[in-house]
Amino acid sequence: MKTSQTTRPGWLWVRREKKFDQAIDLLDTGYEKTGSLRIMKLKSEVQIAAGKADDAIKSLEAVDAKDKDESVLLLLAKAYAAKQDIEASKKTLRDSIMADKSRTQSYISLAAIHANEGNTNNAIEVLERGVDANPDDARLRLTLASYYERTGDFEAAIGQYDTMLAANPENLLANNNIAALLSDHRTDETSLKRAREIADKLKAVKQPVIQDTVGWVYYKTGNYAEAVATLEQVVAAQPNVQVFNYHLGMAHMKAGNKTEARKYLEASLASDQDFPGRADAEAALKNL
Repeated sequence: MKTSQTTRPGWLWVRREKKFDQAIDLLDTGYEKTGSLRIMKLKSEVQIAAGKADDAIKSLEAVDAKDKDESVLLLLAKAYAAKQDIEASKKTLRDSIMADKSRTQSYISLAAIHANEGNTNNAIEVLERGVDANPDDARLRLTLASYYERTGDFEAAIGQYDTMLAANPENLLANNNIAALLSDHRTDETSLKRAREIADKLKAVKQPVIQDTVGWVYYKTGNYAEAVATLEQVVAAQPNVQVFNYHLGMAHMKAGNKTEARKYLEASLASDQDFPGRADAEAALKNL
């Protein structure tokens, strides 16, 4: 722990000041003196940032097979990606998984490459294999659920969050996300009641993103006064987040506060940036 705390600020300074060559020389000297794999990996990270991916690849490929753990292969995949050799990057991550199926970050990184290529289904397949091999890994399930949401498979996402909550009922992200999905994509009384119960439990968590979910669940379940009260605090904390303004505007509209509704809906549409619900915000504003 002490090492990461002392190394990270220096790395941030290198990135800010762009003293890449100086840092590489110092790290190279340190590696020659100690043979430390940690120093070599940090040097490779600096080389990648400096646009010297080939040098990083050369160093990382030369690491003894017994020392090529997941962290080395993740850096190697990053180096290949930096020089736009995406196939080599994917192969490196697949090799990492084949060597040890418990390497969860390798699944996540490989899925991200597929997603960046526009192959969300391939990303999902990778993550599903990861979850099958590591059923207790909450981060893999959370990532898989997010990809299901991207494709509109909300029931599959809910299934992942349910599995996470069965293992850990206090998982904050799983509670937050399932409450949002239940209120947005189900209409049956049981699901809406559950969403409201989760929102009531999350009300004590004073984070704007969580409170936005709480207020939106109150809106979706017809409790407009509580929705307004909750979402006003969210917008007060982060007034420039468009989706927060949209949620508050919609809550005011349902509560019968047309002037306030117009104010916040206009704020949500003040820029051209897209957000979930933008079309609904535009339609609502036209009808005020």
